[in-house]
Amino acid sequence: MISSTELKPGNRATIIILAILLLSAFILPADAFAQEQADEIPPITEIRLIRKLGEYDQAKQYLEALLEDKATPDETRKEAYNELVTILLETEGRDAAKPVAIDAVKEFPTIEADRAHHPPETFELYEQLSRLLFGKLILRSNPKDCDVYLDGKHVGKTPLEDVYVYPGKHSIRLSRYEYRDKTIETRIGAGQTVTHDVELKSGSKLKHKRFGFEIGLSNVSLKYGAGNDFQDIGTVGSYSSINRLSGGVFMQAFFHEGLALQVGLRYAPMGNTAYYQMFGTENPDGKYECKMNYIVLPVLFRQYLTKDPGLMFIAGPELGFLTKAELTEENGSTTIDLKSSLPSIELFLTIGIGLEKKVSSRARIMVSGYFTMGLFNLRDETRYETIQFKPQEFRVSAGLSFQ
Repeated sequence: MISSTELKPGNRATIIILAILLLSAFILPADAFAQEQADEIPPITEIRLIRKLGEYDQAKQYLEALLEDKATPDETRKEAYNELVTILLETEGRDAAKPVAIDAVKEFPTIEADRAHHPPETFELYEQLSRLLFGKLILRSNPKDCDVYLDGKHVGKTPLEDVYVYPGKHSIRLSRYEYRDKTIETRIGAGQTVTHDVELKSGSKLKHKRFGFEIGLSNVSLKYGAGNDFQDIGTVGSYSSINRLSGGVFMQAFFHEGLALQVGLRYAPMGNTAYYQMFGTENPDGKYECKMNYIVLPVLFRQYLTKDPGLMFIAGPELGFLTKAELTEENGSTTIDLKSSLPSIELFLTIGIGLEKKVSSRARIMVSGYFTMGLFNLRDETRYETIQFKPQEFRVSAGLSFQ
């Protein structure tokens, strides 16, 4: 007979493995069965049938699982609350049902129990709690179809009936195209119904304004042909675009829900990298970077094609003022000031597309893509009648706007 102290390492490992296999034979099926039970929650109609057959514990288990799952659809959650409140009323009484009914009314202020499937006590409990927890707002306006913002949140268009609100002071703003916005303050008590009839005055066609900023990455270049002379400095060989950062601030004026005029101020860098045969030198292949900085006044129109997220088309002119222009050799040994030899003002044309998403009642984020091109020839056209020399920009930007 071999004692446990005489077991060899190989025998010990074998015994440990056998023990693990035996335990898993008992534990894993039980866990798998529990998971299978949790995953197989029947439809709410079947749970109702289980409740009507008197299987209250089984029905409660399913209903509590549905309510714990935040992904459960709202209509299913309402029915789950109705079933659970009814079970508690029938088995434990009103005091036990009340906390669940309070949760239901807080989540769904207009929740109702179908009298065909639930006793009158369920309906009456909801009604009593709604009066205790909420006030009711009725709002009418002249003209109709005004957008209503309750404490900054859009709640619909007038006329509004039976809007449930928490007791206390509330701000209500009404807005409609071609009418002046009107804001009223109201105080509503628990169980109280307050009615407001509001008249808006005809006013400016300006619907509303937004302010914001954009930051972007620009891929810029100068449009001209290889072999052309550049500002009496050298002959252009091959050239390529460069990437530069840009940004600005803006104001948008909405004259219609889908059309806005945007004006602002932005920093617009232009330029490129090119190889030059410099006049008066023997260097056949000098690489230089040209940078031109503009302060631009954009006047852009934004046409919204969809609401939220808002897909938009953007187009309009931009007036640019040249603030700096330099040509710098790749190694930094030579810098040539170009500002005096270039026009101080340039007119650009910008087109683009954008996407805008509402993130709060007053804030929106947006991403946009633009193509901008100079309309005037930067060369002296009396000397270079056939040569075109124009800056252009591809820009991707992100921004934030506030109403």
